[in-house]
Amino acid sequence: MSSAQVNILSLCIFLSKVLSEKNTTFNTIFIDDPIQHLDGINLLSFIDVLRTITTDFERQIVISTHNEQFYKLLKVKMDERYYPSKFIELTSTGKIKW
Repeated sequence: MSSAQVNILSLCIFLSKVLSEKNTTFNTIFIDDPIQHLDGINLLSFIDVLRTITTDFERQIVISTHNEQFYKLLKVKMDERYYPSKFIELTSTGKIKW
């Protein structure tokens, strides 16, 4: 398997386990830099899955990334006007841009 395929498989297993938990009061999913080695189609599909999780499963997802292109793509595909999303950018040590 390629590294992209391994990454997608890992994300699928992680998300299916998290979403199968019914007796939890903590509805937040934390993901650190999930897009390593993802190609364009898998990246767009992953964002679609994130949108579905936030709307259909009513889960909050917190993603940290260093990839500015991924950040900008998320801002477009999960526009705050249509989805319950917030974006925070760390501009330098101790400085936050909302």
